[in-house]
Amino acid sequence: ERLSLLFAIVLGAAAQAQNLVPNGSFEEYINCPTSFSQWAQVEGWISPFTESADYYNACAGGVVCSVPLNTCGYQYPADGNAYMGIITYSPIEGGLYREVIATELTEPLQPGVPVYCSFQVSPGGFGSNMHNSATLAAKGPGIFFFTHLPETSQPFLWSEWASFMFPNTAAIDMPGVLNDTSTWVTVSGMYVPDSAYTWLAITNFFENDLSQAEELDSTAQADWAYSFVDNVRVQL
Repeated sequence: ERLSLLFAIVLGAAAQAQNLVPNGSFEEYINCPTSFSQWAQVEGWISPFTESADYYNACAGGVVCSVPLNTCGYQYPADGNAYMGIITYSPIEGGLYREVIATELTEPLQPGVPVYCSFQVSPGGFGSNMHNSATLAAKGPGIFFFTHLPETSQPFLWSEWASFMFPNTAAIDMPGVLNDTSTWVTVSGMYVPDSAYTWLAITNFFENDLSQAEELDSTAQADWAYSFVDNVRVQL
């Protein structure tokens, strides 16, 4: 009876810990990526704003968009066979440039009801192409929640996105500089929503002056900081 009770408790805890993030490890895809910037192959995720996030999967082979070696860095997935990559710091457009990945939650957050958020990040750098490999390291990305996202168009709506992009805070945030290319960093914490948020977005939500940029690889040619992202969870 005690074993049955323990089993029931474990099952109950697992049910309560459902992940509201669809395809949080980016394992489900439409087609195997063939180059960088192919975020649209990932089921359930978008790359709003610059529409240029990258998708890496072991199915790809080669050294452009596969794992562990790809055009922007060298890293095995934290979970499964895939991850995504985003520019987290850049002087382009006066420092407004960021790459964002976003997804619609499977159900809205409930105001006042805490959720446990976690994701894993690792810096790009020392990739197969020096022109796509980051020269810099900077503050790691964070999670923010939204009820809607700005419309994306060409040219990019820099002014509208700026109000979304740079609150200089995040719901869950990584302190310090993401600069250890040998490992994944787990970013996690509890978040109490104040609205019924339906969207999750990941990028560096801090302005360049607060992003602590430092040199990562003097031989690289891409004047930005970059982050791989994997294993995204928002659990009740």
